[in-house]
Amino acid sequence: MALRISRRRDQSLSDPRANATDNNDGQQLAARLGLVPFTGLLLRVSYARAPYLDRVVADGLAPGDDVEDFVQEIVGLSAEYEWRHLSVVGEWAANRWESPNIVDAAGRDRDLEVDGFYLEARYKLRPGWFAGGRYSGLRYGRIDDASGTGRRITWDWNVDRFEFGTGYWMTDGVLVKITAQINDTGGATDNIIATQLTVRF
Repeated sequence: MALRISRRRDQSLSDPRANATDNNDGQQLAARLGLVPFTGLLLRVSYARAPYLDRVVADGLAPGDDVEDFVQEIVGLSAEYEWRHLSVVGEWAANRWESPNIVDAAGRDRDLEVDGFYLEARYKLRPGWFAGGRYSGLRYGRIDDASGTGRRITWDWNVDRFEFGTGYWMTDGVLVKITAQINDTGGATDNIIATQLTVRF
């Protein structure tokens, strides 16, 4: 079991600013816990919270509000499992932004929320050659549509992506892949077939 906790003043997940000037006076709290219950399985839980607004928007906030009052908060779960030639990886994250300007029909503050996830499997067919597939998606939370009727809609299009393909390591540093990808965004579907050559130095 491993636990890591950190606090930083120079970034949030929405606005990483490594080696740069901080954009507000808040701090980011981040923690990750890892656990190996048995050989081949790795579980992780992560959490982060930080103010995300830039101080340049301070004049547009309601009287008495500060940019540090509005935070981004994210909780994540992940799992990795390997057995012989099979490798499976999955992750889910719930992300929330407190918003200074979004309210429902009753005038109550509403947050922006989105859940993201993926599940990936890879199988080694023979030395250097593998095949795999991946399913990932985004699920957006609902907010008031400002029509005055109390109707709530997602604040962006939900996304589904399916990807599968095969690859071959020609050498330790040269990888050739061919993949097919299906993207579904709010009913609009985009299909992609691609080849890729990766050279590592």
